[in-house]
Amino acid sequence: MLKSLAIKNFTIFSEAGIEFSPGLNVVIGENNTGKSHLLKLAYAIAFVWHEAMIENKKMPGKIFSGGSKNWWQHRLAEKLMGVFKPDKLGRLFHREGGRYKTNIEATIFTGTNL
Repeated sequence: MLKSLAIKNFTIFSEAGIEFSPGLNVVIGENNTGKSHLLKLAYAIAFVWHEAMIENKKMPGKIFSGGSKNWWQHRLAEKLMGVFKPDKLGRLFHREGGRYKTNIEATIFTGTNL
């Protein structure tokens, strides 16, 4: 279960930080504010994390998109392509001019921080 999500330059989000509660969370907002994109991203991250646990891959309690390409980064890119269905992964970047990278950071609730 996701504990937090920090997004930079992803789809509609230039920058966003979300803290989730254990249990039920409700996402509300006006049309075209990124609710579906947020939920699709959260789903993709949770899916890859769960998949890693099943395959006994070592996953940290916090993941981020920067740095070296780990197994989870490749798998998350594949899952995002499957969920969002862009013609290429670069279409998911939020651009406002200039050269910016997309950054995604996520932490999960563990048995010790529930």
